[in-house]
Amino acid sequence: MTKEMGHDSHNTSYDRISPCPCCGSEAFMNQVPYDPQSENSGGYYIECGNRRCGITTRLVFCIKDDGRRDLVETWNKRCTHFSTFAGS
Repeated sequence: MTKEMGHDSHNTSYDRISPCPCCGSEAFMNQVPYDPQSENSGGYYIECGNRRCGITTRLVFCIKDDGRRDLVETWNKRCTHFSTFAGS
């Protein structure tokens, strides 16, 4: 099962975020809140919704291209890759 990102009115196939590869919980895309003092301000990342698990992706910053697409694709590939090694 995958989770649709709710913030974009024109969702496409890359918007489907697979469950966490470690625990199977729902995963979410988040954005670091704006803070002029923070170098991470505005970055996007995906994290597991299970606070006990807590895995996340790297931060991605969208400048010219929408880096969220690559972020979701990377997360989803990692999920498939992990499932293969876990014997699923």
